[in-house]
Amino acid sequence: MACGNDTGPMKEARILAFLSGGRRTFFELLFCALAGWAYTVIFEVLSWHVFAWIGLVPLLAAVYSRSGKRAFLYGFVWGYFWHLGSFFWLREILFPIPFAMAAVLGIFNGIFAMFIPFLFKYLLMPRASLLLEAEKRNAFPAFSPLSQILFSLAAATLWTVLEYIRSHIFTGLPWNLLGASQWKMFTIIQIADLTGVYGITFLIVLVNASLFPVLLFLVGCFVPARSPLRTAFPMPCPRAGLAEGEKPVPQRPVALLLALALVAASGSYSIRVLRKYGWLEETDTLYAGVVQPDLSQRRHGGEASTREALAVCVALSEELFLPGKKKPHVVIWPESAVPCPFNANLEMSTLLRGELLRLIRTNHVPFLFGGIRLDTDPGKQKLLFYNSALLWEEGNILSSFDKVHIVPFGEFVPLGDRFPVLNRIVGMGRNLSRGKHFQPLKLPNGARAGVSICYEDVFPYVSCNHVLNGANMLLTITNDAWYPASNEPAQHFANSVFRAVECRLPFLRVGNMDYSCVITPAGRVSYAFAKDAKGRFDPSFRGRKSGVFPVPVPRKYEPTFYVKYGDVFSGICTLLLLFLLVLACLNWKSVKNALLETLEKEKEKRDAGEAGEK
Repeated sequence: MACGNDTGPMKEARILAFLSGGRRTFFELLFCALAGWAYTVIFEVLSWHVFAWIGLVPLLAAVYSRSGKRAFLYGFVWGYFWHLGSFFWLREILFPIPFAMAAVLGIFNGIFAMFIPFLFKYLLMPRASLLLEAEKRNAFPAFSPLSQILFSLAAATLWTVLEYIRSHIFTGLPWNLLGASQWKMFTIIQIADLTGVYGITFLIVLVNASLFPVLLFLVGCFVPARSPLRTAFPMPCPRAGLAEGEKPVPQRPVALLLALALVAASGSYSIRVLRKYGWLEETDTLYAGVVQPDLSQRRHGGEASTREALAVCVALSEELFLPGKKKPHVVIWPESAVPCPFNANLEMSTLLRGELLRLIRTNHVPFLFGGIRLDTDPGKQKLLFYNSALLWEEGNILSSFDKVHIVPFGEFVPLGDRFPVLNRIVGMGRNLSRGKHFQPLKLPNGARAGVSICYEDVFPYVSCNHVLNGANMLLTITNDAWYPASNEPAQHFANSVFRAVECRLPFLRVGNMDYSCVITPAGRVSYAFAKDAKGRFDPSFRGRKSGVFPVPVPRKYEPTFYVKYGDVFSGICTLLLLFLLVLACLNWKSVKNALLETLEKEKEKRDAGEAGEK
């Protein structure tokens, strides 16, 4: 019995013509492009984080009934426009960069989409329906509870594993991972101290993937059993094969309920953790003098721009020591605040050292600042350049942390040493060296700062290695002046919030133009230069300013599960994904063998009939 009234012959013919024509491909590609672009709203500045939990359903709907190659194409188009919108701020360096970046990152979404038809067919669809003739195959009553769970887990683990690979391959890019969109959802993100940001990603995809069969079932209730739409889009038909008056068996959204239960469990854990880290006990307060100079990008700054930058930073630093103000324990300047090497034999370098030494001796306070540090390679007899955080204290004591994760093409050219022509084609005029150690910088009042420079704070391993080496607070000095008119600084801040949660340590950010703030171990902003209309600290304040930020530093600290064991959760997802892929392959082989056996029997019957006629 059909689900609803059959369509008329003319309407059915038009549907068949559309489904088999090039217009369908065009509209599906357009649909994927628009759906991918729309999904960018989950990131800053809009940060419509709730949409992340349903926004993958259109992608699943577009690819689940297509071939693997077509699904890859649709997933790639979806991912291309998603990443193009998310990384469009790269245009401020060079306009073609976001288009090239989107093409590379879209491959990961294409791979995800390519597997969905296979997983749908051999994990979600009933095996009995796959053995029927093509026109009868897509009118099955419902999805089984177990098949819903298996499909949802396969999709969630597949996306999570691909994100992990993206975060590590070719130096990695863990920027705007799906889970990072939830940085404002404090009652969800606390599981990051167990799973990292990948745990939140897993939950988001799990909810989307478990919601998809439910919506497909609801649509199937209104599509006639004999409609040509079912040939192109397999979907349940609750009344398929039922006698007159017989009630259909309802589909129970077991996978969706399981996904929501896991979200609720994560929320329960997060609430318990928020109570624990709402107020830190047994802490010492580090009063950090934060200098936000709001200087334009001047990496190749000449003498005039260098003098201006130094004058601004010095003037803002001197404001911290005016009468009546809380004296800081340390003054911190952002990354590359003054565009000249610190220890070079240059006039501007000498001026920089002289001004810093004067401030240190006058105020009896150490200064931590970002700059280029020169060193020599004794083995190769060549000059090395490091992007460093330098701590200069009274008595001419100087310690430093050299940036470990340097930016491809921005700070070095991959294979540029072997092929110098690459430096001329894609380089930006310099090749910095990588730092070799994760050594926290010892600040006053018992603080040991695990320093990240620039976008190092989006890489969990940098912060975790600092913590394992004794850090009891995290510190980022950054210069986002490369992107003065885009949402890059906001995205940078949102991505870095998870380092505080993963490590359960206070996190001080010192930016050149904005997003200077203190983040609690629970991921909340506890201090910044400005407040919003509701009286909450607003880290997005942009402008030239200095101030003293209180940073509560714990006296006792126990590393979190994530710090001690790393991405165990991603490893579990990998094993579970392999198991589910093997299960799907076994189902595929079973169906294939059953179909071949049926064909053999039909052939034998046909041969026997022909022999009888003779």
